[in-house]
Amino acid sequence: MHSSYTLSEIAELQESEPPGGPKKAVTQSLIRKVANRLELSPGRCSILVTASAMVAIFAGGVAAAAGLKPAQVSRITLDSGTRYQTIDSWDVYPRYWEHDKVNNRFDNSYAGHTDDISRYLVNEVGINGARVEIWSGLENPTDNWSLFFSGKRTYEEDKPYRFLKINDNDDPFSANPSGFQVSKFDHRVKTMVLPLKRAMEANGERLRVNVNYVDFAYKAKPSSLSHAENPEEYAEIILFYFNRLREEFGIVPDSLEIVLEPENTDDWRGREIGRAIIAVKARLKSAGFDPEIVAPSTAFMPSAPEYFDQMTEVPGAIDALDTFAYHRYGTTSVAYVKQILERAKRHGLKTAMLEKVGADIDQLLEDLIVGQVSSWQQWALAGLAEWDDKGAFYLSVDMRDQTNPRITMARNTYHLTQVFRHVRAGAVRIGAESDHADRTPVAFINSNGSWAVIVRAKGTGGPVTIEKLPTARYRLRYISEENEIEEWPPAIVTADGPLEFELPGPGTISIVTDK
Repeated sequence: MHSSYTLSEIAELQESEPPGGPKKAVTQSLIRKVANRLELSPGRCSILVTASAMVAIFAGGVAAAAGLKPAQVSRITLDSGTRYQTIDSWDVYPRYWEHDKVNNRFDNSYAGHTDDISRYLVNEVGINGARVEIWSGLENPTDNWSLFFSGKRTYEEDKPYRFLKINDNDDPFSANPSGFQVSKFDHRVKTMVLPLKRAMEANGERLRVNVNYVDFAYKAKPSSLSHAENPEEYAEIILFYFNRLREEFGIVPDSLEIVLEPENTDDWRGREIGRAIIAVKARLKSAGFDPEIVAPSTAFMPSAPEYFDQMTEVPGAIDALDTFAYHRYGTTSVAYVKQILERAKRHGLKTAMLEKVGADIDQLLEDLIVGQVSSWQQWALAGLAEWDDKGAFYLSVDMRDQTNPRITMARNTYHLTQVFRHVRAGAVRIGAESDHADRTPVAFINSNGSWAVIVRAKGTGGPVTIEKLPTARYRLRYISEENEIEEWPPAIVTADGPLEFELPGPGTISIVTDK
């Protein structure tokens, strides 16, 4: 049975207790400390008391129930002298619900709302990078996508044409503009990418753009052209759309992901990726582009080391590579993440995990800590609220009132925001060690000098002490396993003293410098 007492009443219980008897309340000094830390009057602050225990929670520590052994304090120690990776971006594939598979059509109902949805994604979630895809079937004299967009083809009828490649001409060094289609590319940039760019710029930040070539074999019509087997033809299509981005939209891409999930293609393997790197790097440089090169971007984590090793057989390919990227489908394990990092470190490369539908905070932390990734992506931007939430989209949009859509986070997104919102481009990960198996910490120093510490507890709550935080005022934000968000009172750390708090249960907490 629960009873509620004021702090003054608890003090009276403490003072009236017989010598040597079982203690039933916290000490008077702790009561004052609770009130002071919470900026409450001692006579007005009530604490929940149970038959077995009574706990007072406050910003500086925990008073445990008398007669019970206090919960073990989890101690997290930060080390700003130990430096790991620098963060580039938290990425999204700008895709909505345009592929209406149920009604077998193109659904353009998102188009008038992408500015609002993009602002939400940038401001509430913290996304700051976008994948811009080049579909291999854009090299084709027929504008197949416009037939789908206009309703002249159904969703199923459009599928075979997405990666149907027809060569523009026989000279890979002289592009014929009529052999490349721009309607699909331009539509997605205008309605999906530029709103993200505007939202970032409104915050004084810059959207990081990763161009990604896609050449899936699934249900594709046979093509007379293979970009994989003709690296100079590959370089031609990439340069065409790089120029399109720069000339039409003022976007100079930051990186080029050579091919998306090569296992899902007919011809792309490690050696083909290596040869494409050599050709496209030279072609882009001749046109004034110098993007970071990202590969092999395998769908399955076990494939990544194999494809990477094949790439190393192509002279000069690894020297031109900047980031070892992987996806998390199929069999996953920490061992594969370690293999990826070991190869990346051996060649002085960054790492990136750039797609996993259903990825959550625990996979993000593993990739950050074990894989030391600089970029990370779940998958796509926003789906409809009536769809099953399988972790494919960061956002869910209720379109029942199309004049006023309701935007919310998808299930896994809540906890991801604890990292995305507070760890920005240019942040450096520093050392963070925990003495508790169920407390996973990760810590960063942003380029503006602010600190961000995120602690994950999967099993239980309990008292936590963080040591070696610099003197500052900190904001604390806790998210439970039920995605309930609590903004806690700010805490002040002085003279490198510890920060102490109580986790009410499993969840994720962020501790961020209050600038």
